[in-house]
Amino acid sequence: MRQLEAGSDDPAFFLIASLSAMLYLLIAVTWLAVFIGIAKSEK
Repeated sequence: MRQLEAGSDDPAFFLIASLSAMLYLLIAVTWLAVFIGIAKSEK
């Protein structure tokens, strides 16, 4: 990944990007837990 131009490396943008990444990870883990729970309850 190439370096961004000077002035565009905003800490707020990095914070928002990391927060959105954690949010997607949380959603993925939640869906995984839901599917595992459904699979276990059906057996």
